[in-house]
Amino acid sequence: LGIAYRVSAIPFGLVYWDNLYGKLALLCCFAALILIAVQPKRIKMWLALSPVCAILVVLCILGVHAEAHTATISFLPSGSGQTILLADGQRDGFGSILIDCSASGHRDAALATQSWLEWRCMDNIDTLVLTAVDKTHARSVPELLQNVPVGRIIIPQNVRESEISAQIQETAAQEGVPILNWDADGEQPLPTCGDSFQIYLSAAVDRKLVVRIQAGEEDILVLHSLTQKMLQALLDKQPLQAETIVLSESNLSDARMVYDAMDILQPQTVILQSGYSTLDTLCRKPVRNTMLEGEITFRIRQATAKE
Repeated sequence: LGIAYRVSAIPFGLVYWDNLYGKLALLCCFAALILIAVQPKRIKMWLALSPVCAILVVLCILGVHAEAHTATISFLPSGSGQTILLADGQRDGFGSILIDCSASGHRDAALATQSWLEWRCMDNIDTLVLTAVDKTHARSVPELLQNVPVGRIIIPQNVRESEISAQIQETAAQEGVPILNWDADGEQPLPTCGDSFQIYLSAAVDRKLVVRIQAGEEDILVLHSLTQKMLQALLDKQPLQAETIVLSESNLSDARMVYDAMDILQPQTVILQSGYSTLDTLCRKPVRNTMLEGEITFRIRQATAKE
């Protein structure tokens, strides 16, 4: 593990299993082990392994280049909370966008966010969007503000006074992070969110924000902060549709409401970002769950996103 950390700290020393370059690099490592095991003694070790090492270096460089031109949307395992991170590759001047920062149980959303940034060679959050200022969505925000530079925080209007809201206000003031209240009822674009994303916020529900993320062919609607009744009221007022919707386990409490909501939203996939449900389908639509899968990441090539 120590060797892995040292290698990953070297420029071009990091490979990812979920792309072709990472798979080829792993195959090269196995090829090296096979050469060591079966090579005749008359062949010098360095002569046998030199081509493998050269190929590994090339694959690492190509892998990092591909990663730098890939936008990502990551849903981190958060127990009964929610933590969503967006990064527009590794472009200069752009950090990342964080939607909520909370976890429960043995998970630490602030620490998980820091680790996520480190793996992507980033050190700041450009914008933190809180869909609700409560412990389910903002529990780890004070800790995050103390350890990670944040450009700004966006919160809903009419936030109620609470222990967590007071902590966020105090910590943000100490760290010099501005807090903006979002009051647009209909979907309005969030400015300065990179070239690969279009992010829209809506304050159609009191004290809550609804977030739509569009990147490439992905259209994701984040409804996690809404209670079942709020979701129904929103859809009665403003019918919405999306390819992927993000719900909390509490949204499943009323089966009839869920079926009515799914009929209006017409998603192709549902992401359960919190809770401990092992549900794999909802209204005959596939369900992805961070509890079962761990981190769920959508990757969008920047060229595709621009098109």
